[in-house]
Amino acid sequence: MIVKYRLTSHDRAISYQKRKLKQVLHDERCRPILEGLAKAKGGKSIAVALAHLEDAKIPAPGGGKWHRRAVYRIAARLGIDLLSGRAFGEFPRCARCNTQMGRVYPDDFCMSCFRAKMKRKQYGSLHRFELESARERLDYYQEKVKALESGSRHWSREHPRPPHRFGKPTKPRNG
Repeated sequence: MIVKYRLTSHDRAISYQKRKLKQVLHDERCRPILEGLAKAKGGKSIAVALAHLEDAKIPAPGGGKWHRRAVYRIAARLGIDLLSGRAFGEFPRCARCNTQMGRVYPDDFCMSCFRAKMKRKQYGSLHRFELESARERLDYYQEKVKALESGSRHWSREHPRPPHRFGKPTKPRNG
């Protein structure tokens, strides 16, 4: 019978500490290059940082190939701002809703704020329509109550012809 070794929570914690230490050491090897790019004027770019890290022969995290997301994560862990405003995660953010702007629409246009504004406008027009119809019903019933209180048994309301029909003015009928 073969007994397999079971990992305890302590073993997992130790291995996690080892991986974190390796990550910290790797990040510290990358720090001088990333800081140099962050201080340079106009050189702030994740793609440029990636090229510099490859030129410096610093291995990629996990031993694979370098990619922009890895550079972005390392810079974020080190607290270095490499964002120039155009790569993944680098688009300007709306001050009101904190969503990225400039991907599809111009930098000064936030689609989510525009949608929210249109929803408020549509809700407002719906609300106004409901108020208007409620006022019409109130007027109708007030007129009906007045007519019935005055002793009139048959109450009818005149319905004037609309001045426009299908976008064109109506013609007076002889009749």
